Amino acid sequence: MFQGGSSVGYGVYIAAGTDVHDVKIEGCTFFGHDYHGIMVSGGTKIDIRDNSIMQSSMHTSNTFSEIYFANGTSYFNITNNSCGYQYNSTSASPAAYGISIIGTSHDYYMVIGNNCYGNQSSTTGYVDQGTGTHKHVVANYPIP
Repeated sequence: MFQGGSSVGYGVYIAAGTDVHDVKIEGCTFFGHDYHGIMVSGGTKIDIRDNSIMQSSMHTSNTFSEIYFANGTSYFNITNNSCGYQYNSTSASPAAYGISIIGTSHDYYMVIGNNCYGNQSSTTGYVDQGTGTHKHVVANYPIP
């Protein structure tokens, strides 16, 4: 478990760089971080699957996301994650979105079967600004 707290910042931060590739985050729990639970600012072949990411954006509500991909990241998968409500809680996560793919320069990615229920913004629970023609975003649970 990657548990947050005062001044903890991100759960995981994947920095941009040409040597950042073949990263897999699987079966982890991220809880209570000040900023994004998982922040990806670059790299290729990033695979985020089967994780529980909740209660991010503790520093400022409705500002940060559970999973965040910065502009220009391609060749990634986000599948089967729970991105929102804390277990055994009826309180929404302070995070703005379960998943944020920000900026238009993204391509070759899949976002499939994620539960983005219980965040602050949008009725879908995620935002996808990528304009690439090789993407597949489907079957992600929205906020009811």
